[in-house]
Amino acid sequence: MPMVQPYLTEEAVARLKKKQTAADAGLAAELLHHSPEVTLEALLHLFRKVLLTETVPGTWKRTIFNMLPKTRGAKSTSDFRPIAVVRLLYKTFACLVLGRIEATLDAGQPEEQHGFRADRRRNLWEALGEHGVSDHMLRVLQCMYHGQTGRSGDNTIDRDWLCIGGSVRQGCVLRPLLFSCVLEVALGCWRRIGGNAGVDFQDGIDILLFAKTFQETKFLLGELVTCLAKLGYTSTWRKQKYLQ
Repeated sequence: MPMVQPYLTEEAVARLKKKQTAADAGLAAELLHHSPEVTLEALLHLFRKVLLTETVPGTWKRTIFNMLPKTRGAKSTSDFRPIAVVRLLYKTFACLVLGRIEATLDAGQPEEQHGFRADRRRNLWEALGEHGVSDHMLRVLQCMYHGQTGRSGDNTIDRDWLCIGGSVRQGCVLRPLLFSCVLEVALGCWRRIGGNAGVDFQDGIDILLFAKTFQETKFLLGELVTCLAKLGYTSTWRKQKYLQ
Protein backbone atom coordinates (compact mmCIF):
# COMPACT_ATOMS: atom_id res chain seq x y z
CA MET A 1 0.00 0.00 0.00
CA PRO A 2 1.54 3.36 -1.02
CA MET A 3 2.12 5.69 1.95
CA VAL A 4 -0.11 8.77 2.06
CA GLN A 5 2.09 11.79 1.40
CA PRO A 6 1.47 15.16 3.11
CA TYR A 7 0.45 16.86 -0.14
CA LEU A 8 -2.40 14.35 -0.57
CA THR A 9 -3.92 15.45 2.74
CA GLU A 10 -3.60 19.08 1.65
CA GLU A 11 -5.33 18.26 -1.64
CA ALA A 12 -8.13 16.48 0.23
CA VAL A 13 -8.69 19.54 2.44
CA ALA A 14 -8.66 21.78 -0.63
CA ARG A 15 -11.47 19.68 -2.17
CA LEU A 16 -13.83 20.56 0.70
CA LYS A 17 -16.46 23.02 -0.47
CA LYS A 18 -16.79 26.32 1.32
CA LYS A 19 -19.96 27.79 2.80
CA GLN A 20 -21.50 24.38 3.49
CA THR A 21 -23.61 23.33 6.48
CA ALA A 22 -21.41 22.70 9.51
CA ALA A 23 -21.14 19.14 10.84
CA ASP A 24 -23.06 18.10 13.96
CA ALA A 25 -20.10 19.18 16.13
CA GLY A 26 -20.24 22.65 14.58
CA LEU A 27 -17.11 22.13 12.45
CA ALA A 28 -17.02 23.70 9.00
CA ALA A 29 -14.67 23.18 6.06
CA GLU A 30 -13.22 26.67 6.51
CA LEU A 31 -11.73 25.50 9.80
CA LEU A 32 -9.47 23.05 7.97
CA HIS A 33 -8.77 25.45 5.11
CA HIS A 34 -7.10 27.80 7.58
CA SER A 35 -5.64 25.22 9.96
CA PRO A 36 -1.98 25.37 11.06
CA GLU A 37 0.58 22.81 9.92
CA VAL A 38 0.29 20.82 13.13
CA THR A 39 -3.41 20.12 12.42
CA LEU A 40 -2.65 18.84 8.94
CA GLU A 41 0.08 16.61 10.39
CA ALA A 42 -2.43 15.15 12.85
CA LEU A 43 -4.85 14.52 9.96
CA LEU A 44 -2.10 12.84 7.98
CA HIS A 45 -1.32 10.52 10.92
CA LEU A 46 -5.02 9.67 11.33
CA PHE A 47 -5.56 8.95 7.65
CA ARG A 48 -2.45 6.78 7.45
CA LYS A 49 -3.73 4.76 10.41
CA VAL A 50 -7.18 4.30 8.80
CA LEU A 51 -5.65 3.11 5.53
CA LEU A 52 -3.20 0.81 7.28
CA THR A 53 -5.74 -0.83 9.60
CA GLU A 54 -8.68 -0.59 7.16
CA THR A 55 -10.79 0.59 10.10
CA VAL A 56 -12.58 3.93 10.44
CA PRO A 57 -13.75 5.62 13.69
CA GLY A 58 -17.30 4.62 14.60
CA THR A 59 -18.46 8.25 14.68
CA TRP A 60 -17.66 8.55 10.95
CA LYS A 61 -20.46 6.09 10.20
CA ARG A 62 -23.11 8.26 11.83
CA THR A 63 -25.14 10.68 9.74
CA ILE A 64 -27.45 13.43 11.00
CA PHE A 65 -30.42 14.21 8.76
CA ASN A 66 -31.95 17.67 8.84
CA MET A 67 -35.56 17.38 7.68
CA LEU A 68 -36.57 20.30 5.47
CA PRO A 69 -40.29 20.76 4.73
CA LYS A 70 -41.21 20.72 1.05
CA THR A 71 -44.44 22.65 1.58
CA ARG A 72 -46.11 24.76 4.23
CA GLY A 73 -47.86 22.80 6.92
CA ALA A 74 -45.80 19.66 6.28
CA LYS A 75 -46.91 16.79 8.52
CA SER A 76 -46.21 13.37 6.99
CA THR A 77 -42.72 12.01 6.30
CA SER A 78 -43.22 12.43 2.53
CA ASP A 79 -43.63 16.17 3.09
CA PHE A 80 -40.00 16.49 4.19
CA ARG A 81 -36.68 16.27 2.32
CA PRO A 82 -33.78 14.74 4.31
CA ILE A 83 -30.46 16.60 4.04
CA ALA A 84 -27.47 14.62 5.28
CA VAL A 85 -24.90 16.28 7.52
CA VAL A 86 -21.70 14.23 7.33
CA ARG A 87 -18.79 14.40 9.78
CA LEU A 88 -16.09 16.80 8.60
CA LEU A 89 -13.18 14.38 9.13
CA TYR A 90 -15.07 11.61 7.30
CA LYS A 91 -15.74 14.00 4.42
CA THR A 92 -12.05 14.96 4.29
CA PHE A 93 -10.95 11.33 4.28
CA ALA A 94 -13.49 10.59 1.53
CA CYS A 95 -11.90 13.39 -0.51
CA LEU A 96 -8.53 11.70 -0.05
CA VAL A 97 -9.95 8.33 -1.18
CA LEU A 98 -11.60 10.05 -4.14
CA GLY A 99 -8.24 11.42 -5.21
CA ARG A 100 -6.75 7.92 -5.12
CA ILE A 101 -9.44 6.10 -7.12
CA GLU A 102 -11.03 8.62 -9.50
CA ALA A 103 -8.32 8.33 -12.17
CA THR A 104 -8.73 4.54 -12.14
CA LEU A 105 -12.52 4.75 -12.41
CA ASP A 106 -12.50 7.47 -15.06
CA ALA A 107 -10.20 5.36 -17.20
CA GLY A 108 -12.83 2.60 -17.12
CA GLN A 109 -15.71 4.85 -18.20
CA PRO A 110 -16.78 4.83 -21.88
CA GLU A 111 -16.45 8.04 -23.87
CA GLU A 112 -20.14 8.93 -23.62
CA GLN A 113 -20.02 8.62 -19.83
CA HIS A 114 -17.24 11.12 -19.26
CA GLY A 115 -19.67 14.01 -18.92
CA PHE A 116 -21.00 12.77 -15.56
CA ARG A 117 -17.95 12.13 -13.41
CA ALA A 118 -20.26 11.52 -10.49
CA ASP A 119 -27.99 -1.31 -5.33
CA ARG A 120 -26.97 -3.46 -3.58
CA ARG A 121 -23.55 -3.19 -2.01
CA ARG A 122 -22.30 -6.54 -3.31
CA ASN A 123 -22.75 -5.22 -6.85
CA LEU A 124 -21.03 -1.95 -5.99
CA TRP A 125 -17.84 -3.73 -4.92
CA GLU A 126 -17.93 -6.00 -7.98
CA ALA A 127 -18.33 -2.99 -10.26
CA LEU A 128 -15.42 -1.16 -8.63
CA GLY A 129 -13.23 -4.26 -8.97
CA GLU A 130 -14.11 -4.52 -12.66
CA HIS A 131 -13.00 -0.91 -13.08
CA GLY A 132 -9.56 -1.63 -11.61
CA VAL A 133 -9.86 -0.46 -7.99
CA SER A 134 -7.37 -2.40 -5.83
CA ASP A 135 -8.48 -4.97 -3.25
CA HIS A 136 -7.03 -2.78 -0.50
CA MET A 137 -9.08 0.27 -1.51
CA LEU A 138 -12.16 -1.91 -1.85
CA ARG A 139 -11.75 -3.03 1.76
CA VAL A 140 -11.31 0.58 2.88
CA LEU A 141 -14.49 1.61 1.05
CA GLN A 142 -16.41 -1.32 2.51
CA CYS A 143 -15.27 -0.29 5.97
CA MET A 144 -16.46 3.28 5.34
CA TYR A 145 -19.89 2.14 4.17
CA HIS A 146 -20.72 -0.88 6.32
CA GLY A 147 -22.53 -0.30 9.61
CA GLN A 148 -23.90 3.14 8.80
CA THR A 149 -26.49 4.67 11.10
CA GLY A 150 -28.51 7.86 11.00
CA ARG A 151 -31.09 9.88 12.86
CA SER A 152 -33.02 13.13 12.66
CA GLY A 153 -31.20 16.28 13.65
CA ASP A 154 -34.03 17.37 15.95
CA ASN A 155 -32.17 17.73 19.25
CA THR A 156 -35.39 18.34 21.20
CA ILE A 157 -36.18 14.62 21.06
CA ASP A 158 -33.89 11.78 22.11
CA ARG A 159 -33.94 9.57 19.00
CA ASP A 160 -32.33 6.18 18.42
CA TRP A 161 -29.73 5.66 15.71
CA LEU A 162 -31.28 3.71 12.82
CA CYS A 163 -29.39 1.39 10.49
CA ILE A 164 -28.86 2.58 6.92
CA GLY A 165 -28.84 -0.52 4.75
CA GLY A 166 -28.79 0.50 1.10
CA SER A 167 -27.58 2.85 -1.61
CA VAL A 168 -24.45 4.98 -1.70
CA ARG A 169 -24.11 7.39 1.20
CA GLN A 170 -25.96 10.69 0.90
CA GLY A 171 -23.69 13.67 1.41
CA CYS A 172 -20.53 11.70 0.62
CA VAL A 173 -18.21 13.19 -2.01
CA LEU A 174 -17.64 9.66 -3.34
CA ARG A 175 -21.33 9.21 -4.13
CA PRO A 176 -21.42 10.53 -7.75
CA LEU A 177 -18.38 8.51 -8.82
CA LEU A 178 -19.56 5.28 -7.17
CA PHE A 179 -23.07 5.71 -8.55
CA SER A 180 -21.72 6.29 -12.05
CA CYS A 181 -19.49 3.22 -11.82
CA VAL A 182 -22.33 0.85 -10.91
CA LEU A 183 -24.67 2.47 -13.44
CA GLU A 184 -22.12 1.81 -16.17
CA VAL A 185 -22.13 -1.92 -15.38
CA ALA A 186 -25.92 -2.05 -15.86
CA LEU A 187 -25.85 0.06 -19.02
CA GLY A 188 -22.98 -1.99 -20.45
CA CYS A 189 -25.17 -5.09 -20.21
CA TRP A 190 -28.04 -3.19 -21.82
CA ARG A 191 -25.88 -1.98 -24.71
CA ARG A 192 -25.06 -5.56 -25.64
CA ILE A 193 -28.78 -6.35 -25.78
CA GLY A 194 -29.56 -3.22 -27.78
CA GLY A 195 -27.37 -4.20 -30.69
CA ASN A 196 -27.81 -1.68 -33.50
CA ALA A 197 -30.16 0.61 -31.58
CA GLY A 198 -28.79 4.10 -31.07
CA VAL A 199 -28.02 4.99 -27.45
CA ASP A 200 -26.71 8.31 -26.21
CA PHE A 201 -26.08 9.51 -22.65
CA GLN A 202 -26.63 13.01 -21.33
CA ASP A 203 -24.89 13.91 -18.04
CA GLY A 204 -24.64 10.23 -17.11
CA ILE A 205 -28.32 9.99 -16.14
CA ASP A 206 -30.61 10.99 -19.03
CA ILE A 207 -30.70 8.46 -21.86
CA LEU A 208 -31.60 9.06 -25.49
CA LEU A 209 -32.72 5.88 -27.25
CA PHE A 210 -33.08 5.68 -31.03
CA ALA A 211 -35.07 2.72 -32.35
CA LYS A 212 -36.77 1.95 -35.67
CA THR A 213 -40.16 0.92 -34.33
CA PHE A 214 -42.32 1.43 -31.27
CA GLN A 215 -42.14 -2.29 -30.51
CA GLU A 216 -38.35 -2.20 -30.54
CA THR A 217 -38.44 0.81 -28.23
CA LYS A 218 -40.80 -0.98 -25.86
CA PHE A 219 -38.59 -4.09 -25.83
CA LEU A 220 -35.39 -2.12 -25.14
CA LEU A 221 -36.97 -0.10 -22.35
CA GLY A 222 -38.17 -3.31 -20.73
CA GLU A 223 -34.67 -4.78 -20.92
CA LEU A 224 -33.26 -1.58 -19.45
CA VAL A 225 -35.58 -1.90 -16.45
CA THR A 226 -34.42 -5.51 -16.01
CA CYS A 227 -30.71 -4.64 -16.19
CA LEU A 228 -31.12 -1.81 -13.68
CA ALA A 229 -33.19 -3.96 -11.32
CA LYS A 230 -30.43 -6.58 -11.17
CA LEU A 231 -28.20 -3.96 -9.56
CA GLY A 232 -30.88 -2.65 -7.23
CA TYR A 233 -31.93 0.40 -9.28
CA THR A 234 -35.53 1.54 -9.53
CA SER A 235 -36.46 3.24 -12.80
CA THR A 236 -38.56 6.40 -12.82
CA TRP A 237 -40.46 7.15 -16.01
CA ARG A 238 -42.35 10.33 -15.10
CA LYS A 239 -40.19 12.39 -17.47
CA GLN A 240 -40.10 9.85 -20.27
CA LYS A 241 -40.91 11.23 -23.73
CA TYR A 242 -41.54 9.54 -27.09
CA LEU A 243 -40.87 11.15 -30.45
CA GLN A 244 -42.00 9.58 -33.73
